[in-house]
Amino acid sequence: MLDNNARIKTSQPSPQDFLNAYNKLFEKGYKKIISIHPSSKLSGTIQAAKVGRSLTNRENDIELIDSLGSFVTARIPCAGERQEKSVREKVLQKLSTG
Repeated sequence: MLDNNARIKTSQPSPQDFLNAYNKLFEKGYKKIISIHPSSKLSGTIQAAKVGRSLTNRENDIELIDSLGSFVTARIPCAGERQEKSVREKVLQKLSTG
């Protein structure tokens, strides 16, 4: 249990954390990575991911997606369900356009 005076803090992953995660996925045989992040309006996470990606030798194989605010409420709908433009659509659009 937290002390009443305890302060809760959050921290984004470091660029090294992203580099390690990306390299681990490539070592497992993945050819491409889609990395979806909380809105850049709320967090510096995507900036750390960009730096981590730049430290790899496979920058073109890592697609970073800024959720622009829809990350928390994003979900993948059932087939045929109406939806507004979602993170899912952004991912599919990025995949289809390269």
